[in-house]
Amino acid sequence: MAKTAHQISKREKKKIQQRKNKPVLFLILNSFIILILPVFYLSNALDYAMMPRLFLLGLFLLLFVPGVLSQKSPPYDYSILRDKFFWVYLGYFIITAVSLVFAVNYKEGFPDVFKTFAVLTLTATIAIVFSNTEDFDSVLPKFVVVAAFISFAVGMAQYIDKVIMATSPLLPDGREVIYEVKGMMAHKNQYAISLMLMLPFLGYGIYRYKKGWKWACITAFILLTGMILLLQTRSVWLGLIISTVVTVFLIARYPKKFSVTTKTRNFIAGTTVIVLITGLIVINEMGKKNPYSFTGRLRSIASPHSGNNVFRLKIWHFTTMMIADHPLTGVGAGNWKLHSAEYYNKYNLTFEKNQLNWLRPHNDYLWVFAEKGIIGILLYLAMFGFLLVYVFKILLSHQKKAHRIFGLFLLSGLICYLTVSFFTFPLERINQQAYLALISGIILSLNHAGRETKKPVKNRKGILYPTMIMLAMVTIYGYSMVAFESQVRKTRNAMGSQRWNLMLKYAKAIPTTFRTLDSEAVPVKSYEAQAYSKLKRLEKSRDAYLEALKAHPTKINVMNNLGKVYYEIGNYKAAEQMFLKALEILPDYNESLINLSTTYYKTGKYWKTLKTLERIPPEKRDKTVKNNIRAIKKLIRKKKQEQKQAAN
Repeated sequence: MAKTAHQISKREKKKIQQRKNKPVLFLILNSFIILILPVFYLSNALDYAMMPRLFLLGLFLLLFVPGVLSQKSPPYDYSILRDKFFWVYLGYFIITAVSLVFAVNYKEGFPDVFKTFAVLTLTATIAIVFSNTEDFDSVLPKFVVVAAFISFAVGMAQYIDKVIMATSPLLPDGREVIYEVKGMMAHKNQYAISLMLMLPFLGYGIYRYKKGWKWACITAFILLTGMILLLQTRSVWLGLIISTVVTVFLIARYPKKFSVTTKTRNFIAGTTVIVLITGLIVINEMGKKNPYSFTGRLRSIASPHSGNNVFRLKIWHFTTMMIADHPLTGVGAGNWKLHSAEYYNKYNLTFEKNQLNWLRPHNDYLWVFAEKGIIGILLYLAMFGFLLVYVFKILLSHQKKAHRIFGLFLLSGLICYLTVSFFTFPLERINQQAYLALISGIILSLNHAGRETKKPVKNRKGILYPTMIMLAMVTIYGYSMVAFESQVRKTRNAMGSQRWNLMLKYAKAIPTTFRTLDSEAVPVKSYEAQAYSKLKRLEKSRDAYLEALKAHPTKINVMNNLGKVYYEIGNYKAAEQMFLKALEILPDYNESLINLSTTYYKTGKYWKTLKTLERIPPEKRDKTVKNNIRAIKKLIRKKKQEQKQAAN
């Protein structure tokens, strides 16, 4: 006998309730994103965080996604996948992949392509799981609290060891010792951004919880804020200031939406205005006295003449020129660093050698535009446009007060992310992208919950199979890159100990199937070339350097080293061309100036020798250069006298 509609309905309701009582997928997903991924690293990789975490993310999704997409529907709802946000994100991924057609070195775009797909999949997975988990917002901040204490503990241990116990305020490379405080990241600024992105969840936990968990959130919030202040990352400070101002404005503008009385609204708004005005006055006055103090660092944010700001503005300037040269197609994902050197000697930007270590423009918006063209940047901005529209819908129309409050904190996190993206590169880092996926997935889930009509997704296999193929590629690529970087590290260690035969052995074993530059944009063939050069196998060294230049056509130290090999072989014309090519990019490159002058001297071009040496600024001439200038002047005078005598 067939069951009645009423009986079927009761059975389905029971299944739904059982699923809600045991949100296994939700707990696994949050444990991975918040507790496992941020602390995973491999010390044998050059960048011990990025590629290892891309590999782990790909592997996790490869195992987890089939479980998510295989849930019975109903009661599991997949209709959120129809959201237009995902179509825009998919378009951005496709443009990223297509941009490789226009790349000088297409292999350098693979990290961006695979990372973009992994984060797209993670965002969709979060959106599906969270939209099918009842009251997920009551549990989520607890994961972040635990992660916050772990992250703070690691950073504070480093701060005590590297800063408080330091015998010098500076590192050997001239940077402040605070740069040694990296948490589980590769750089202190990335660590600060990771802490910043935890704050919205801790803030919501303070609102949502009572007693124990509330105090845990308060404590974690204070500790992370203190660490952010110690790290002196100005973009993070600015992001927190802007997000706070926007949050206060929204509370003041829509007090009823957040159950705030008029009196409280006026107090919050007035206090914020007073604090801002007072803070600006104090920062301006005190910052003038000591530019290295806390107030001095804050004041320097708005100064175009301050430290890295000068260099950052130069980088932004020539990136806009790069965009103007390639507005439709871009230069290809991962290829900004291959084209940037073409602009060093243009527009009177006057770069120096020690300023050429940036591998991206420290502005994600310019970066995307330069590499992926007009369509790429429009799709990238459209993703954030959707999120902002959705979060304002949540703030102004959502039925649950708790969700409106949560939306306010999520908006603050999104503003923080958008702000730091203007000054640095969270787009590249797996940690930051995981938290952005978390914020995005929650916004999508809360917005989706308010929709009345939800069209089901029937063909899940059509989504699952191509996704699994791509995730398998992400995992294989991530694993290959860890092996790649491990081999490069072995090569560098052998180079540091001057074991040239061992260095050559390791260098020849570096796999180049998926990448030809290491994480610092050094062509891996240049390691092989250098080993051959040290072993006096000059023809082999020349050939390896030529391969290195194919991988990175504007790498000036490779040009310089190839010129030296040509010189040693006796091909002075080719040596001269290489040195001149390096000097076209960086006119004040001392090594090439010295090598070029030596080449001119060897070929009897004494006047050119002198003129080349005199291009070295007086303050940068060492004793050898000064002696050579005196010697070549003496030789030129002697030659002139000999010519006069011969003429007489």
